[in-house]
Amino acid sequence: MGDKAEDILLSFSLTADQMTHYEVVHKAFDDHFIGRRNLIYDRSKFHTRIQEDGEPVEHFVTDLHALAQYCKFGTLHDEMIRDRIVVGVRDRKLSEKMQLDANLTLETATTMARQSETVKRQQTDLRPESDSVSRVKASYPSEAYPSEARPSQRRLPTQTTKSVDDRLHCLGCGYNRHARSECPAKAAICHRCGKRGHFAKVCLGAKAVQELIAEEEDPSFLGTVDAKDTDPWTVTVELQRVPLSFKVDTGADVTVIPETVYLQHFEQVSLTEPTKLLRGPGQDRLRVVGVLRGDIMYKTNKVATDVYVLKNLESPLLSRRDSEKLGVVKRLNEVSTSNSNTVNAKAEFPSLFTGLGCVNMPYTIRLNQDAVPFSLASPRRIPIPLMQEVKKELENMVLLDVIEPVDEPTDWCSAMVVVRKPNGSYRICVDFTSLNKYVERELHPLPTTDHVLAQLGNARFFSKLDANSGFWQFKLAPESQILTTFITPFGRYKFKRLPFGITSAPEFYQKKMSQLLSDIEGHVCNMDDILVYGSSKEEHNKRLREVLARLQQAGITLNDSKCVFEATQVKFLGHIIDQTGVHPDDDKLAAVRAMKTPANVSELKSFLGMINYLGKFIPHLAQKAHPLTALLSSKNAWVWDCEQQMAFDALKVTLTSTPILALFDPKKITVISADASSYGIGAVLRQKQSDDTYRPVAYASRTLSNTERRYAQIEKEGLAVVWSCEKFRDLITGLEVIIETDHKPLVPIFSTKSLEDIPLRLQRMKLRMMRYSYDIRHVPGKDLIAADVLSRHPLAEVPSRELEEEIDAYVHGIKSSLPATDKRLQQIQEEQEKDVTCQLLTRYCAEGWPIKNNVDQMCKDFWQYRTDISMNEGLLMKGSRILVPQSMREDILSKIHHGHQGITKCRARARESVWWPGISTQIENFVRGCYQCIQETSNRREPLMPTPFPERPWQQVGMDLFYLAGKWYLLVTDYYSRFPEVAPLTSLSTTSVIDHLKSIFARHGTPETVFSDNGPQFQKIDSSEFFKFSQDWGFHHKTSSPKFPQSNGFVESAVKIIKRSMKKTDDVYRALQSYRATPLENGYSPAELLMGRRIRTSLPTVGSRLNPKTPYPDLLKNWEKQSRDKEKVNFDRRHGVHALKPLHIGQRVWVSDQRQTGHVTSPSEAPRSYMVETDRGVVRRNRGHLIPIPIPTTHAQSAREGSPLATNNMASLPTTSTASLPTTSTGLPTTWSGRTVKPVDRLGL
Repeated sequence: MGDKAEDILLSFSLTADQMTHYEVVHKAFDDHFIGRRNLIYDRSKFHTRIQEDGEPVEHFVTDLHALAQYCKFGTLHDEMIRDRIVVGVRDRKLSEKMQLDANLTLETATTMARQSETVKRQQTDLRPESDSVSRVKASYPSEAYPSEARPSQRRLPTQTTKSVDDRLHCLGCGYNRHARSECPAKAAICHRCGKRGHFAKVCLGAKAVQELIAEEEDPSFLGTVDAKDTDPWTVTVELQRVPLSFKVDTGADVTVIPETVYLQHFEQVSLTEPTKLLRGPGQDRLRVVGVLRGDIMYKTNKVATDVYVLKNLESPLLSRRDSEKLGVVKRLNEVSTSNSNTVNAKAEFPSLFTGLGCVNMPYTIRLNQDAVPFSLASPRRIPIPLMQEVKKELENMVLLDVIEPVDEPTDWCSAMVVVRKPNGSYRICVDFTSLNKYVERELHPLPTTDHVLAQLGNARFFSKLDANSGFWQFKLAPESQILTTFITPFGRYKFKRLPFGITSAPEFYQKKMSQLLSDIEGHVCNMDDILVYGSSKEEHNKRLREVLARLQQAGITLNDSKCVFEATQVKFLGHIIDQTGVHPDDDKLAAVRAMKTPANVSELKSFLGMINYLGKFIPHLAQKAHPLTALLSSKNAWVWDCEQQMAFDALKVTLTSTPILALFDPKKITVISADASSYGIGAVLRQKQSDDTYRPVAYASRTLSNTERRYAQIEKEGLAVVWSCEKFRDLITGLEVIIETDHKPLVPIFSTKSLEDIPLRLQRMKLRMMRYSYDIRHVPGKDLIAADVLSRHPLAEVPSRELEEEIDAYVHGIKSSLPATDKRLQQIQEEQEKDVTCQLLTRYCAEGWPIKNNVDQMCKDFWQYRTDISMNEGLLMKGSRILVPQSMREDILSKIHHGHQGITKCRARARESVWWPGISTQIENFVRGCYQCIQETSNRREPLMPTPFPERPWQQVGMDLFYLAGKWYLLVTDYYSRFPEVAPLTSLSTTSVIDHLKSIFARHGTPETVFSDNGPQFQKIDSSEFFKFSQDWGFHHKTSSPKFPQSNGFVESAVKIIKRSMKKTDDVYRALQSYRATPLENGYSPAELLMGRRIRTSLPTVGSRLNPKTPYPDLLKNWEKQSRDKEKVNFDRRHGVHALKPLHIGQRVWVSDQRQTGHVTSPSEAPRSYMVETDRGVVRRNRGHLIPIPIPTTHAQSAREGSPLATNNMASLPTTSTASLPTTSTGLPTTWSGRTVKPVDRLGL
C-alpha cells in the first residue's frame, strides 16, 4: 500500500483481530478519506450546475444524476433533475420550449435536449463555421473528471510529452477510466489543495505548487515602495475589518502594509514566515517582518490574501492581483465595441440620489386597548457646549420635514437621547420603550434563503440598492404623529415621518417595499436592501432600470455610497451570491472552523462540552470523539498526536455541516445565545425545527480589544448581546428574536430599566438594540455551552472599532455633561484610587462580583447596586453618577446644600451627578441639621382634626373675646347647636367675664366642657379666679395651644360670623335673633337644636310652626359626621398636609415663634401639643411651632448610619436666647425685607 497508507492504517488503532478482516480495514479507510457529506453544499452544487460551453448534453444530464444522489430529494428526485435541465441548458430557445410543455417529464426533457444537440451538430456539419470561433472553443473531454476540475474552472497543464495512455486514466483517482459515480475519489478531500473530488496523487494543483516553490528565488517586485506621488491613487479597503487607506500600485506583485500599521491595529494577530523575497525599484532587498494572512474587502468584494508587513514603509500598497480581484481596477484585454448598455444610475435617475425621499403611503401606529400613556415632563440633561449642535440637528430635521414642533398638550411624550458619532457629529435618537409596550405589530414574511435560491437560477450579474434613511421616507398618519412626541431643552417635537425605534416599523417597511416592486421580475427585497439580478448583463440592466424607475416614481431616494451596481458577487441575506449560486457566508462559520487546537485538558473539556451539547444531532459521536475523550482520563498522558488532530478537525467539520447546521428560515423561532469571557465574546444563532429541536444556523466569535477587556463583566455580557445581534442583523432584522444570556442582571437592563438608571456603556448598547425586536431571557450557564465555548476560543481577528468608538464617544459625552471641572474630576479620581472600598469596587468591576456571602464587608452596601456600577474613563460611576469616595462626601454634602435648598431639591441636585450608598438619607439629615435652614423652616400643616360632635345641646361650649366698633364683647357658642350668646363687656377683668358667664349659664345650664384660648382672663393656674369659678360651677375648662388659633377653630369661625352680622346693622340683638332663627346646613336653626322649637321673629309665620319639635338626633349626628369628614378631606387636599412625627421627652427643638431653642418636658393633655422648657420658662406649643434638632454624630457615624456630618450639626446651637444666633454677614446684598441674597452656587465639583 505504501508507507503513507501504512502510517494512516496505524493511526486507526485497530486491534490485531480487526487487522485480519478486510471489511473492517476497508471501512476504516473509507471513514478516513470519505468525509461526511454536507447536504447544503451538495444541494448548492446541484442548483448551480449549468451546462458548460461545449459540454455534451449526455455528460450534463449524467452529472446532474450523480449530484442529485446526495441531495436527498426523495419523491421530488426526478422533478428536480428535470427543472435543473430546463434552467441549466445553454440553448435558451430549447429551455423556453420545454417550459411551454405543461406535462414535461424528466424523460421527455432529456430526449428533447439530446435531439436538439444532434440536430445542431448535423447543421454544423452541413454548414461549417467560416470563422475561427470553433478553434477557440474548448472541446469537452469525454472521460471522467472531478467536478471541481472542469475546464472552465481549472486549466490543465500543457505538456506536449503527455502520453495518450494517460488520457485513459480517471482524473479523480488515477485508475483506469470508469463512470464518475463509481469513482472512489468522488467524495475524497485532496490533502494538497484541500478541494473535494480527487486524490492528492492526481492533483493538478500539485505541480503548480511545486513550480511556485521552485521559483521562490525569483523575487516579487514592489514598484513604488519609495516613490513620491504628488497625486496618489488611494482607496479605502478593509483588512480584517479594519478600514485602511491603500495606495493602488499596479506595479506591485504583493500587498504590503507598514510595520507601524500592524502594531497599531493587528498586534494581536500572529505573523507567518514569508515565502518570497521582496525587492524594491533598485532591486534592493526589502525588510519583511512577516506575513499577515487575512481577508481584504472593498465594497462587497472580499479576497483572501497574504499581506506582507514591511519596515520603513510609508503607506499600505494594494497589489495588481488584489486590485483586480477586488474590482478596483480592470484589465483591458480587448476593446469594447459598445458601452451603451451600461447603466449610469446617477445620470439616468438623478432624483434618486438627491435629498430625502417621500412616499405617499402614510403609516398608522396602532396601540393595544390597554395602552397606558406615558409622558415625560422634563428633558434629559444635555451638556451646554452641545446645545447649539443639538439645536442645529433638530432644525435640520425640521427642514427635512421629518419632525415639527408641538405646542398642544399630549398624552405621550418620550425622551430624546443625543448620541455622538465617532466622526464628531451628533445623532438624535428617541427612547420609545414605553410606547413600544403597547404597539401592535404588523407581521409580514421576509424572503427565505430557499426562496432566493430558487429565484436566482443562472444569475451572473447583481446590483444591490440601499435606501437613504429608509424609514424616514414614509409619512406618518396625522393621528399617529402625536404618539411620537419627544421632549428636548428647546421644546417638544413630533415625527412626521416613520421614526426609527418603533417595533412595528420594520414589518410595515418590508410590506410596502414588497408591494411597490411586486410586478417586476429579477429582484429580492429585504428591508431597505434590494437585490437586482440577471443571467446576462443585458437582462440585469433591463431589470435594474425597471426597479430604479419604479423607485423614482414612488419618491424613494437611495444612498449612493452603499449601492453596488453590476457586480459579479454580493453579500445578501447572510450569504454570498455569485455566478455559481448561493453560498454560506464563511464569516458565519469561521468561529468554529478557526477554533484553535486545545492546549490542555481544560480547553479540551470546554470543546467537548460543546460537542456533547449538540451530540444528539451527531451520529456515532462516541466513536468519533474517542481519541479526544481518552485524553480526559487521569491515567493517560496528554499527548496530542495525528489521531487527535484528525478527530478534532472532523468534529469541527461536523459542527459546520448537516445534520447539525440548519438552513435559516425566517418563519421559524429564532434564538441568539450570547456569552462573554474575559477576553472574547461568542454567539450562536439557532432555530426551532419541526421536531422541536433547536439547531445552529450560524456561529460568531471575536476577541475583545484591550479597551473592551477593561469593561465590567456585565458590560462584556451586554457587548456580546449587541455584537451578536449586529453580526446576524441581515438575518434577524424585522423578526421577533429570543436572546439568551447567562448573566441575569442583564435582563432588566435591556428590558424594563430606564436609560438613566443603567451604566453609561450599557446605555449606548441599549440604544443600539432599539432597532431590533427581541425578548431577552436568562438561562443557566450550563444551557449556554456553545456560546460559552466560542467566547473562550474566539477568532483572533481584530475587531472593528466602530462599536467601541461609538460607545466611548457616548460615555465621554455624558461624562462631559457632568457639572464638574476637569480638575475636580481628576481630584475625585485620585481620591478613588486611595480609597480602599473604591479599590475593591474597581477589582469587582474588572473581574466580576463574587456571591454575596463572599463580598468584602466594606462593599456590602454596594451589593444591591452592583449591576449599575462601572468604570468609565478611570472613574467609578453608578449609572451616569460619580461614585464619591468616603473622604469627599462631607465636602460634597455641603456643596449640594449650597443655597440652602430643601431636601427634595438637594436630592434632585445629587441625582444629576453624585452618589454613594445612603446618600438620600444623609442629605435629609444634613438639611434637617442645617443651622440656617432650621431658623427659617416652617412645618407643613398637619391633617385636620375635626372636633367631635357632642351628644346633646349645651354639653360643650366655646368662648372668646372680640373687639368691634370700640367695644369688647364676650361670645359664648354651643358646639351642638351653634347658638351664640353675646355680652358687651365694660371691663376685661376676669370678674366681669365670670359675671356674664353666670348669667348665660343661668339661662341654659352649666356645660360639661368649656373651651377658650389662653387669654389672661382664662388662666388655668390653681390659684386663679377662673379656675375657682370652674370648680364652683362644676365644668371642665380646656384651652387651645398658644399661638395656634386653629386648635379652637370652631369659636374663631363663630366670632367671624357674628362680627360680620353686627357690622351690617345697628341693632345687635336683632342680628342675633335672625342668626338664631335661620336654619343651618343640617336643616335646623340654632334655636331648634338648643330649645326644641322655632323662635318667633318679625317674619310672618303660622302658629303651628312655632310648636315644640325635637330634631332626630341620629340623623343629625350622621349628617354632622359626613359634613366634618368632607371638610377634613377638602382641607387636607387644599393645604397638602403632612403628619409630623411625635416628639419625645428631652428632645431638643427650635421654637419658631420665639426663635430660640428648648427641650420637650412632656406632652400636653391637648393633642399635638407639648410643654417645652426654654430660657424664658416653660411654654406650651403646638407641634407646628416646634422644629426638631437632629442629634449630633461623629463623621464616622455619619458615613455608617447616614446621619448629618459633625461639622454641620446642631451641637453648637445656642440654648440661651436669640441674641446668640448668627447675624447677616456684612457686605452681602439684601432684599427690601432684610433677607440676605446668596449667590448661586453650582455643585462646585
